[in-house]
Amino acid sequence: DNAIDLADDRVDLSRLQKLVRQWRTAYQVGDKAAMRDADRGIKIWIQAEMRDDRNDVTEARLEVKDSRHETRGQPAYLGSRNSHPRKAVKGMRYTRDDHRDLRDDRGDLRAESRDYKRTREIAQELNRLQGKFDRRVASRADYQKKNRLLGELLQMAEAEVVADRGEMREDRSERREDRRDSRNR
Repeated sequence: DNAIDLADDRVDLSRLQKLVRQWRTAYQVGDKAAMRDADRGIKIWIQAEMRDDRNDVTEARLEVKDSRHETRGQPAYLGSRNSHPRKAVKGMRYTRDDHRDLRDDRGDLRAESRDYKRTREIAQELNRLQGKFDRRVASRADYQKKNRLLGELLQMAEAEVVADRGEMREDRSERREDRRDSRNR
């Protein structure tokens, strides 16, 4: 359910914001222990996010499969000159909706896959940098790079909340459309 996804993603975003704020503050004041605490929290957050992203990709694949199944055997439009005009228009609308849903689901799958890939890349880069931090040999450039990567994670988490809101709007619109169609049958 998109409302649950939105609530979960808001909690995730809030948690990440707190951890990044904690890390940045600890860096500014030179509190190594607080930085390590924040690092542990960020690592746990990333692991959970990657798990969620993998699940989102799997779910998106299933939605594409379902949409593909719904459009299988359907022409791009239905109806013929000999069929009843109102039935032909309804058939075209249902088919058009199914094809639009498939296109949207494919786009969602591409976006979910892209996000998962980027989260994985950021996690790998942060892990590489963490070795320097653990050995206490991190340079100023390493701190800046880590800060940029954390900023990118924040942007991705914020974008996820925005996307959830868009999905909720789309769901409401589809429900209205379905009610309208069921009244016209």
